[in-house]
Amino acid sequence: MGIDMLRSKIVEERDTILFDEAVSCLNGGALRAAYITTWIATAESLKFKFYDMSSRDHEIKKEVISSIEDFEQKQKPTDNLLIRSAADFGLITSEQRLKLEHIKNMRGVYAHPLNTAPSENEVRLAIELSVNIVLSQPALLKHAFVSSLVTSIFENHHYLDDSTETVRNAATSTLNHIHPAVFSDFFKLLIENLNKISGDITKELFERRGSVFLDTLLKNPKNNFSVDLWQIDVLLHKYPLIITKVFVKKDYWSLLDESMKDSILGYLIEPIGNDGEFEIPSIENLTNVLNLYNGNLLNDRHIERFKSALEKCDVERKVSVGVPLEWYQEELISDLKTSNWYAQNPAVEAIVALGVEKVNTLNSEFLVELGRNILQAADGGSREAEAFVKSLSNSEFKLSPYIVEGVFLETFINEDKRFRFKKYRLESMMAAITAGEKETERILNNAIMLLEDCSQKSWFQEKTFEEYLEILSKIIANEHIKGIRRDSIERFSQVFKETRDRFKKEEEEEDVKLGI
Repeated sequence: MGIDMLRSKIVEERDTILFDEAVSCLNGGALRAAYITTWIATAESLKFKFYDMSSRDHEIKKEVISSIEDFEQKQKPTDNLLIRSAADFGLITSEQRLKLEHIKNMRGVYAHPLNTAPSENEVRLAIELSVNIVLSQPALLKHAFVSSLVTSIFENHHYLDDSTETVRNAATSTLNHIHPAVFSDFFKLLIENLNKISGDITKELFERRGSVFLDTLLKNPKNNFSVDLWQIDVLLHKYPLIITKVFVKKDYWSLLDESMKDSILGYLIEPIGNDGEFEIPSIENLTNVLNLYNGNLLNDRHIERFKSALEKCDVERKVSVGVPLEWYQEELISDLKTSNWYAQNPAVEAIVALGVEKVNTLNSEFLVELGRNILQAADGGSREAEAFVKSLSNSEFKLSPYIVEGVFLETFINEDKRFRFKKYRLESMMAAITAGEKETERILNNAIMLLEDCSQKSWFQEKTFEEYLEILSKIIANEHIKGIRRDSIERFSQVFKETRDRFKKEEEEEDVKLGI
């Protein structure tokens, strides 16, 4: 490699001074001086690297800098100390140490005036080794510093201010002084320590701090991340809680290969408990996977597995997570159809929690069916369903008019067009007439069509009919009921009377047939 190319590789301007002197000696034929100057350039570069690193690594300051200063004060050579320390703190490899020791030893040989001077090729090789091993390498910290750093992160309460911005700035700055070769080891140490303190509320400060360092490390452009080299598969099976929490984030999911994505998804949606059995996935896990789904980061098989895991979760959990309503809308109906309040109450709570905007995205026919089943649950004594029906006419309560329609219709006629009375007739009627003028007209028109085509499910209840018609009369008499709404109620009341008369006549005719 040419001298100019070697010079361009030197990272510190201060190191070019002695390098240039060595080259000048080489060009002038002073080969002995060139070799000696090359070693001096190497040793001085190592020394100043330690001084640079000591500002961050207290162990270097204590073990190396103090020794250098002690040696220099006693006028003892520091060459062996520098090489040994460079190897101990990971600045050079074992092989590089042997090469530097050879240059150092031969420096002593060539410094003796009676010994043969080095050849030009020997000088050039020494210069090249000096640049490649030392002068071209930044003063980056390795294993010893990383180990000490992790101790500070997770054990020293006052290491950094508990501010995310402060910690992130410190992490960014610190990583610029760590050799990328030890990034994978740093990652492993962070994961191990985060796993140790996970769930310990007394260690929350350290967990936040460690998480910021981990996040900053993964975002560092020099990290040369590799699933295999960083042994993510081994760490996943050893520390599944932490690894899944890290890589389920959108920023890092794409770093994984398909096999690793499959494994991490499995840990998230089918967590294994201490007893070795599968558990229901946590809300946090499900939310994280849903975020990947919303980001179009899951393949078809992932989505299929996700939906399968959700089938084992209750409605309440799906609502909390924000699962698309269309994925489990039928489950709302099936829960309401049970005679079990422990299933019905959560289903109603879920509908309320979803809110009008989400609920209104569903098909209108489904919403009518939903309303019918809510009324059925209320009629059966479900506390939440009863409260829901009673709140429908509240002016501050806004919900789909199709649900109101279902509740209203269910109070007197079922889906098979069979007439019978159920509770909450007044509440449902008030909800229907306060749903909006156009919606009231539509709901009552649909009710009229059903009345005209219905049949009795049970014995004729004239008293209940009269009570209902009386309610309608009072509503019509209300001076605030006007326009289309009033006309619709009057038509409905008229058809209701006709239905009453038809049922009464049919029952009288039946009595005649039976000779009663």
